[in-house]
Amino acid sequence: MLNSLSQQNHPLMSTFTNRYNYITEAYKQLEDNAKKRRKVLEDSYNLFHFNREVAELNVYISSKEIVANCNDLGRDYEHVQVLENKFNEFFTELTTVGQGRVEELCVSGECLLDNNHTMTPEIKLAMATIQTKWSSLLDLATNRKETLASSVELHKYHRDVKVLISRIQATDVSISSDLGRDVSTVQALQRKHQNMTHDVQAIRSQVEALDEENRRLQDLYPGARAQGVAEQQDLLEGSWERLQNHLNLRKEALLSSSSLFTFLRAANQLLQWATNMRKLFVAEQTWR
Repeated sequence: MLNSLSQQNHPLMSTFTNRYNYITEAYKQLEDNAKKRRKVLEDSYNLFHFNREVAELNVYISSKEIVANCNDLGRDYEHVQVLENKFNEFFTELTTVGQGRVEELCVSGECLLDNNHTMTPEIKLAMATIQTKWSSLLDLATNRKETLASSVELHKYHRDVKVLISRIQATDVSISSDLGRDVSTVQALQRKHQNMTHDVQAIRSQVEALDEENRRLQDLYPGARAQGVAEQQDLLEGSWERLQNHLNLRKEALLSSSSLFTFLRAANQLLQWATNMRKLFVAEQTWR
């Protein structure tokens, strides 16, 4: 229309042109302002969601830190196994679900930075803070996992020593004091003692295995824990030595008993022979 008025040499053409240029410029300015406003609103919306993710992740990390900071190493082998199994599940969830959430947050933050977000410094700071907290949490969790694994080893050792000492003591108590009534009963007791001595060799193998484990654990865990392991091994070796001594004393006692009853049997046989010979002698004298 402006071109048509220009062709007609309209007397107000100059005024129309100025007005048109003003309106065009004002519209362009409005468009620019609208785009800027839209960018601000989009940035605000995206930042709101980003900050909400940051807040939720901070709460998540704080809750997991409580678990990772736990110092409970179990009352015994069974208890520490339960603790380890639960923490392994926790650690798996942490390194899968948790790690995924952190990576998603970082991707969201990078997208905001790539779009030249107006709050770039704040976003970078939030991402750096989360990554630092997450790295610290992973260190705590890894340390807790390793500590529980070592506690499992130590509790298992103490449990195995306790069980073996009980077995040794039970075997020690079961050693009979019966020395027999004659040669045949003593021989039966000696065969029974030989069988027991043979069975005890299985205990010897376990004592030796635990002695090796004791040395390994002392090398791995020096200090108070190594001292505790050494004390348990001393108790085990003391019980084992007492059993060995008792078995040897029992063997010697049965040998002495066997010798005694063998002597008594020989003496009885000799006395019987002497009695028979006396009877023959008396009978011969009477016949004469």
